[in-house]
Amino acid sequence: MQTVNHGQSIIFIGLGFNFGLTFDGRCYDQTLFILKVKGRPGTMLKNLNIRLKLMIIGSLLTIVPLIAITVMTIVENSQMIKVAEEESTKLAFAELEAKVSMVYNIADTQHELLLQTLKSYLNITQEIVSNNGGISTGTQTVYWNTVNQYTKQITSVKLPTLLNGETWFGQIIKMGENVPVVDKVQSLCGGVTSTVFQRMNNAGDMLR
Repeated sequence: MQTVNHGQSIIFIGLGFNFGLTFDGRCYDQTLFILKVKGRPGTMLKNLNIRLKLMIIGSLLTIVPLIAITVMTIVENSQMIKVAEEESTKLAFAELEAKVSMVYNIADTQHELLLQTLKSYLNITQEIVSNNGGISTGTQTVYWNTVNQYTKQITSVKLPTLLNGETWFGQIIKMGENVPVVDKVQSLCGGVTSTVFQRMNNAGDMLR
């Protein structure tokens, strides 16, 4: 609705998608319906005939519910989207938690299996060592040229012989040489490798 004052109050009511102004016999911007009423704005409805009043009331009765329905639809859709996002997030976290739990259980089972296998191998090694007379150091001493595995520094040390019963483990240089206990464990445990260490000093350095 647009009001223009020219001598006296003239009120224009436009219904439709476009509305314009009719003044002094000229029409600006075509409208679906233009009503010109002379007089004060407060007397506009009194000057309308019953047909126009019904048209206005009918238009309002149509537009207002549509606006209300549109607003309600937008609000409900936003709420539904929010709920859907929350449920999707919960479902994703639940699925992720289930997968993590499954991986943890598999890793824990594998860990327990490896521990049991390692204990079995250690028991076999202990049995072999005990049957051969145990581990001890002899009265003789031998020189070793040791290599630090981190710094590659070579150091010459003198150590007593390491025995299994009466058998010296020896100074093994080549991979194919027979080693007491180690080769026996490997043959009984399906190719499992093992190593014998001898303590070199009070600092805890070990000779392999």
